[in-house]
Amino acid sequence: MLSVCLLLGPLSGWTGEETVYGNPGSSPVDPKLAAGFYHAVSLVSSGDVYTWGQNTNGQLGNGTTVPRSIPVKTTNIGDVIEIATGARSSMALKRDGTVWSWGANEQGELGIGSEENVSVPVQVQGLPTIQAIAGGVGYHKLALDEEGEVWGWGRNEGGQVGDGTFIKRTSPVKVQGLKDVIQIAAGEYNSLALKSDGTVWAWGHNDYGEIGDGTKTSRSIPVQVSGLSDVLAVSAGTFFSIALKKDGTVWAWGRNLYATLGDGSRSDRSLPVQVQNLQNITKISAGAHHSLALDAAGYVWGWGDNNSGQLGQGHVLLTNVPLQAASMDRVIDIAAGGYFSLALKDSGIVWAWGYGRNGEMGDNTSNSRTLPAVTRAVLDTTAPVPDTGLIHALETEAGTVVLDWNAASDNLISSDRLEYLPYVSTSAVIDTVARIEQYGTPLGFYTPALLQQTVSNLEPGKTYYFNVIVRDKAGYKAAYTVKPLAMAKPKRFTVTYDGNGSTAGSEPTDPAIYAEDDVVKVPGNIGGLSRDGYEFIGWSTAADGSGNTYAPGDFLRIADHHVTLYAHWRIASVDLPDPGPALDVYLQQVGLKSDAGPVLLSPGFTRTVYNYEAAIKHDSGNISVTADVYGSKARVTVSVYGQAGDLISGPQVLSSGLESRALPLPSGNSRIELEVSAAAGVQQIYTVTLVRDHKSGEEDPEDNEGGSPGQGEGPPAEPPVAPITGGSGQSGSGEPTAPVHGHSSSSAERLEITALVNNRALSGVVKATVKQEKDDLIADVILKGGLLSSSLAQSKNEVEVFITVPADVKQIKLDVDRVAMELLRSRQGLIKLQTSVGLLTFPVRGIPEPAVSQAQGGAAVSVQLSMAEREAQESISRAAFAQGYRLLGVPVELKISVPSGDSLKSVASFSRMVELRIPRSEAEEERGSEVTTAAVWQAGNPLRHVPASMKLQDGKALPEVVLSTLAPGTFVLLQEISSPVFEDLRGHWSEPAVKSLASKMIVQGHGGPNSVSYAPNAPITRAELLAIMVRALGLQADTYRDKGPKASPFTDVKVSDWFYDTVGAAYEYGIVQGYGDGALRPSSPVTRQEAMVLMMRLSETAGGRLTLTLDEAVLSGYTDKSTLSSWAERAAALFIQHGVIQGSSQELRPTGVLTRAEAAVMTERLLVKTGLIKSGSF
Repeated sequence: MLSVCLLLGPLSGWTGEETVYGNPGSSPVDPKLAAGFYHAVSLVSSGDVYTWGQNTNGQLGNGTTVPRSIPVKTTNIGDVIEIATGARSSMALKRDGTVWSWGANEQGELGIGSEENVSVPVQVQGLPTIQAIAGGVGYHKLALDEEGEVWGWGRNEGGQVGDGTFIKRTSPVKVQGLKDVIQIAAGEYNSLALKSDGTVWAWGHNDYGEIGDGTKTSRSIPVQVSGLSDVLAVSAGTFFSIALKKDGTVWAWGRNLYATLGDGSRSDRSLPVQVQNLQNITKISAGAHHSLALDAAGYVWGWGDNNSGQLGQGHVLLTNVPLQAASMDRVIDIAAGGYFSLALKDSGIVWAWGYGRNGEMGDNTSNSRTLPAVTRAVLDTTAPVPDTGLIHALETEAGTVVLDWNAASDNLISSDRLEYLPYVSTSAVIDTVARIEQYGTPLGFYTPALLQQTVSNLEPGKTYYFNVIVRDKAGYKAAYTVKPLAMAKPKRFTVTYDGNGSTAGSEPTDPAIYAEDDVVKVPGNIGGLSRDGYEFIGWSTAADGSGNTYAPGDFLRIADHHVTLYAHWRIASVDLPDPGPALDVYLQQVGLKSDAGPVLLSPGFTRTVYNYEAAIKHDSGNISVTADVYGSKARVTVSVYGQAGDLISGPQVLSSGLESRALPLPSGNSRIELEVSAAAGVQQIYTVTLVRDHKSGEEDPEDNEGGSPGQGEGPPAEPPVAPITGGSGQSGSGEPTAPVHGHSSSSAERLEITALVNNRALSGVVKATVKQEKDDLIADVILKGGLLSSSLAQSKNEVEVFITVPADVKQIKLDVDRVAMELLRSRQGLIKLQTSVGLLTFPVRGIPEPAVSQAQGGAAVSVQLSMAEREAQESISRAAFAQGYRLLGVPVELKISVPSGDSLKSVASFSRMVELRIPRSEAEEERGSEVTTAAVWQAGNPLRHVPASMKLQDGKALPEVVLSTLAPGTFVLLQEISSPVFEDLRGHWSEPAVKSLASKMIVQGHGGPNSVSYAPNAPITRAELLAIMVRALGLQADTYRDKGPKASPFTDVKVSDWFYDTVGAAYEYGIVQGYGDGALRPSSPVTRQEAMVLMMRLSETAGGRLTLTLDEAVLSGYTDKSTLSSWAERAAALFIQHGVIQGSSQELRPTGVLTRAEAAVMTERLLVKTGLIKSGSF
């Protein structure tokens, strides 16, 4: 066990190692080599095939017949698990069991039913599911199916196909009389099969005894090779065969003209003889006239013909016994070709030697080599795979932690040769190799087979994050799952109880000593405390009851100090229930009547909306008011104010339900104030702004240049709306600014649109034009994929493109061409568009694949970001006012579309969160206007909540609001001016969360948006919870087809139901699935564990911003864990870890019914924890 002592202080470090990032892949394959007469085939761990060398017949599979001296990727094939060659052809076996071939086909060796050469892979038809394939340096091929039977095709004059004939076969036929085969080999003119019992069977040409049955008679059906047993592998070349036995020895038979049998002679053998000089062999490979063997230590041995240096011994002399190839160690695979050889080292790099005139050496030359040389082929692109990826951490004593983890696996080397390096950090960001090496501190050095480590001198009470990097011999690295561990805090705090004026009984006593963040269950009145004239209702942290209150059974979390809980008393004589917030200060109804008749309010009167507008005739001189109140003790007065704020009449006391006397009105616009007063000094003011219409024939006033105040002025045609600040043509103060004059070309010359690709300036990657329409600048930007692709050709990392559009451009359109789109999608690309309108950040994969693939034309995607038009701004302002909000700043419109024919087709939704940062206007900042929420606007529909928050930098809020959305639209910032009031919520523990969500249009009253009752303790139904969740993310369903509403996915949800749209959205985004019988049961209550799972899906819809870094052992401390269903365990562990649910240390109550209060609190915590919103205004 290795012990590492940490010094306290900043945790950072650098190991001095070069970082090599691998592609972990879902299921990497073992890299492999195969060699034909003059070409090489390699299988990369990603499942791709690369080839090099001669290409006269298209055997490289890249669609040409041009030879290549460096590896080239075979086209139109992937997910390959096995490769093989022929003399001038190639073959691949895919994971799905299909066989594909390409190259020379004069002998039918491709098995495609013809004799035509092909230069790209084509599927071999007529085969069952195949598990292995074989070729070599010949003109026929073999395949082994899942039943242990063999199939053959191609050249057959020696019977090497094995179907009992000597007829050429251009399609696969079954080899006769073979069962239980586990491996196959194809020589130039003969074939071999290894059975599960260790015996070898052969067929085909036999003039030199290569069948191994003691004769020289060719065989068209398999016969057993004599004298061989316990065989592990077989291979065949030109007129000879070799076999590897389980004891590590090698045996050979057939022609020996070129000393290919390695027995010290050059005599042909019709029975197997042992190859000399070899032991502990693990692999064999037969070429045309030479052979290779790989021993357990990773060394390569060769024997036979050497006229081109194919034995790798530095000369061209034949050898009749095996000799070791020079400089070849740590080898894991070999392949012998016609006159050259290949070897794969455990680093994933391929070496070659021998004949190279066609580029067989793969080193970008046409040189032959008598010694091994490095090729350009690298077959390992995958990092090791951690087992479960979990790290276990145990604090064995104060400040000391023991870490342990399971071994990783690798596709090239054994687990005990992998190297490990643990890291520690005080931040959770060490979740990838790059972040671990950037932000973590290494605990030592890379050490083979290291699976445990002790870390000491950690600070008590502090949370540390541990991770481990595993590295293979190629330098590829993978990270385990980050493991957080909160060191135990010292126990030093007490909890005491105070009777707080009690006259009898005794206070509870608690002798325990607690640490910070410990949880204490608060007792009831177990000592029988009493106080004359009062009744006990719980405990409070303040003697006057103003602190945090706790009912018996509640849980108290210990802070960093001692705690005293005071008995909380209530006057016993009060028998009536608490009437809730003073209804006396609310009006039931308000009516206005002018000289011309009744005057209508806009919006219609609601008791909790306090600001209204009303239009009156231009010649109205008086108005009367009728006001109804709830409480008999309420007092209502009415006052009239002029346009300048001067009092015209009043205050006049009104009688509830009775019309007031006529109140004189001043000229111009005016304001009526209704003040409602109740007991204890509680007041509420309702305001009605009266706007006069125009006289007949009177025009709207101009900007009144040259006139004195009031001269030539008339009332506006529309009621005034909340002021709109910022935007084109206005300064931060709201005053008009001078328009931009001059031609569009001069404006464009002053603007420079730039692009950064992975933080590096790249000239020409964007093409931009700027034009001027009226007083507005409009920019059209094209992201070009050609230059982008070439600049990233040497990198495999993720791509971020940052485009900056300067100046006050009102509208920006970004077109992403198809080449750029495909590149960015394949590289997890991110586009950031910085403009004066806002900063848009969207992951390219967030645009659904069908929308992109169906796009027609040059651009794959068009993104438009603009300020809303003035008419739309006014409509939005009125809609906001009607819903109790004031519009802040200028709305921003985001459109994303794909070309379709001659038009653009809008993208309705995103599959990943898109971020839009809208700057706050200077005027709003100076006024101190707080943002309550953000919303999306659609003409004719109410404003809908969009998650929004403020980001911090250096502890200060940035002057911008960050919106997160799953759909395009027109986005606005709002300030609440009329708060919903719930009469049954005052003093309830959920009140802050409910108020926060209500101000953001996420929760409503019990019974609808105008209800003054929230019913916090009532069970929440499935439909109600889904409605809250859908509103929380601002989701909207596509519930309509061209011919009307779509049918609901649930049997018990109708189009007429109030929750039809929200349920549709929840279903479309995968939040709810319903029951097995197709029902939703919308009116049924929701259990706590059902809510956890639904909330987890909501979190995943938002981008999975919460991750489970603690394993499910976090649940073990709950006494009712056994009642938690297995399908809810992950959700419960996730939300306990992140504090979304804060059950006691004893109970989760998973089957308990969720209340409306709990639903609101869970939702708010989830949104705050994920950073989507900030509680309250900001």
